[in-house]
Amino acid sequence: MKLKQFVCKAASIAMCAMIIGTTVVSVNVKADMKATESTVALDTHDDDGVAGILEQDDFDTLEEYQKYLETHPKVQTRQSRVSANKNVKAAATLRYKIKGLTNTAAIQKTYIGSTYIYVIQRIGSDSRLSRCLINGSTATYQDHMTLKNFGHGQTLEWFEHNSKAYFWVTCKANEAYKFKWGTQIGRIQYKAKGSVDYTEIPRFSHMSYANKSGTSIGEVKRVDAALSSDRKKVFFWVMDNTGEIQYSFYNAEKLNAELDKKESEESKFVPCTSSAVKSACYGSFRQSGSNRVLPNDSCQGLEFSDGDSIYIIGGAAGQKPGIAKLTGSGSSYKYSCLVTATHNNFGGNAESEGIQLKGDYVYFGISDKQSSDKACIYSIPKSAF
Repeated sequence: MKLKQFVCKAASIAMCAMIIGTTVVSVNVKADMKATESTVALDTHDDDGVAGILEQDDFDTLEEYQKYLETHPKVQTRQSRVSANKNVKAAATLRYKIKGLTNTAAIQKTYIGSTYIYVIQRIGSDSRLSRCLINGSTATYQDHMTLKNFGHGQTLEWFEHNSKAYFWVTCKANEAYKFKWGTQIGRIQYKAKGSVDYTEIPRFSHMSYANKSGTSIGEVKRVDAALSSDRKKVFFWVMDNTGEIQYSFYNAEKLNAELDKKESEESKFVPCTSSAVKSACYGSFRQSGSNRVLPNDSCQGLEFSDGDSIYIIGGAAGQKPGIAKLTGSGSSYKYSCLVTATHNNFGGNAESEGIQLKGDYVYFGISDKQSSDKACIYSIPKSAF
């Protein structure tokens, strides 16, 4: 049964409820007073606001998630049980320790450049993007930028466009969930000590329609994106509030051309229903139920190779990082390999956070609140896959 759409038309917070099993869940529907992104002419809905089935990533600990499963036994059938063609282990190498961050929140994604490592953290509904200077195996905090109402995302993809440096990021916090998942994809330029609200950046909205036909997957829960190493292709990863996942692949230059048009306009969002966005899409596919590829029943970051391979990292605190590799192109992919990364530092509080392809290695973040080194970056060789 499709969930009823909720369109926010007032500044006050509306309350809605839906039944999951035998439990009624109350949620807040936050009105976007700065820019209305629910377009009646599209016969569509807001990008967020309707809570649905919870996943492992919605909980702070595995114990909390297990308690949820005990009271919602039907959710068990939606867990990821699809098997990879190959399962291997790979010893991880500690590459960088990140020092001096001004907030203790867990890192969500890192980007390793030639001089700096950029680190994104979620603080309530906001995000903080910090710049850390690399010196050997240490990256030390220099300054940061505040991203208001960007929410929880694991997207931080650097690229150049028209001789300017940008990051693809997740934005627009979903207030229906504890972790304030981001529901849109936008681009930003890093400005030290700066601050920007998500409504002030060019971005893509109506992510449930992110495919070539412009048909909706359902109410959006969370989104992320990944950019190929040559910066020519980008894919959008969209999960709806039933747990179904959609991957959609785009020509990055065409998407940036659409965002360029919004730079000087007051309203800066581009709906994925637009003909230009649909024409930039060259393929998509969906996964649902036990066919979803979620290592450790989790998605903590995504990457995209020049050869169209997809990498997904997952792992809550206490789980060894699992990195899945999907191979294929367009609308046809197979689950080729699952690599479990091992290291003596991966104890009961170490959580996987973000992933990056760089050279011959796959880099990933580890957040460990109980360790003296709370934010670190490790790597495994690509050849492990």
